[in-house]
Amino acid sequence: MTKLTTLIQQEVWHEFVGMCIAQTTSMWGSTEKAVVAANEQIEQLKRENEKLIEDKKKVELERDEHLAFFVAMGAVMNDSQGVAGWHLNGDVATWEEFDFTLEHCTTAKKQYALEQQAECIEDFITSKESETNWYLASDDELDLMASLQSRVKYLRSQVNALKQ
Repeated sequence: MTKLTTLIQQEVWHEFVGMCIAQTTSMWGSTEKAVVAANEQIEQLKRENEKLIEDKKKVELERDEHLAFFVAMGAVMNDSQGVAGWHLNGDVATWEEFDFTLEHCTTAKKQYALEQQAECIEDFITSKESETNWYLASDDELDLMASLQSRVKYLRSQVNALKQ
């Protein structure tokens, strides 16, 4: 991206912001009312975001518990032939008799690893986005971010493929 392109984008952005302020001012009657309304909206969005973060933490905790189950179950299945006492006649029920296999454990571990990679990259992207002025970013920085976002999409597609 050239500096001229960047300057044009900045100019278009400033024009857009100016139009938004003008429209908001005409809707609310004054700039002060518009600012108060905008601040209320921002606070509402912050509360919603905090709730989403809490929900995400709960889901991640559940995911980690499920993964621990899969890892433990895989260890049990590797060290045994089946479940004694499952059949009323006293025969051992082999693991092949159950829908749950070692492949389930392996798939769950792969999914978890891919999700962790994607989350790490997304966290990096988010931290960079919050601290970088993208109008002044170099082509290399922009290429890196595009590459990382592409990698996240790829990892997510691999996770989805494993789920099927």
